Amino acid sequence: MQALILAGGLGKRLRSMVSDVPKPLAPINNYPFIYYQLRYLEKYNFQKVFISIGYKKELIVNYFKKNKFSFDIKFIEENSPLGTGGAIKHFLITQDSGIDDNFFVLNGDTYFPIDLSEFYKFYLNLNSDLSIASRNMDKNDRYSSIDVDENNRIIKFVKPNGHSSLINGGIYIFKKNKINSIFFANRNENFSVEEDIFPIAIHEIKCHTKKFDTDFIDIGIPDDYVRASDIISKI
Repeated sequence: MQALILAGGLGKRLRSMVSDVPKPLAPINNYPFIYYQLRYLEKYNFQKVFISIGYKKELIVNYFKKNKFSFDIKFIEENSPLGTGGAIKHFLITQDSGIDDNFFVLNGDTYFPIDLSEFYKFYLNLNSDLSIASRNMDKNDRYSSIDVDENNRIIKFVKPNGHSSLINGGIYIFKKNKINSIFFANRNENFSVEEDIFPIAIHEIKCHTKKFDTDFIDIGIPDDYVRASDIISKI
């Protein structure tokens, strides 16, 4: 299996807390945040992990010169900010021949330690083109809500309204040969997969979600970054 971690963002909202390193290297209990993501991936049968890097990318590269993991790691460099969608598009263009037919994508600023084997079986059993790992969130005022039918197929994304809802957990599985046209067609370099791609994809390909009750943390804002040390200390 292969995974892409989206770690090229500028992390502007977190600068008041972490200004000297890029967000993937933000320290949590004496280790950089990306350390926990990669140790989590080591529990599963990944042969290669791609990491999309941009802001202060040399610091991330230097970290991996000193720290090794059980799978091969390859960096995909962004010369300018690409957004989550642009980063996946850049990955598909530059690494096409080396990408598996089915691959995982993880947001570089969220920690959602679901059972990836269970998620992959769900994806395969439904012959899905895109599967999104999700969870319930009380008083959701930050994330788009996911509406599903009785077969777990995604039928709508709804703006947050402060109520309890099913949210995108930032872990995806893509079928490569079904998404190229959606990502490439009439797209600028910088765009969002959540805002610009998913609402279109649900009408063009088979998109499903599986709900998990696992802890979830997004370190993108200071309040949640502070909370991360308690949640991640459980692993």
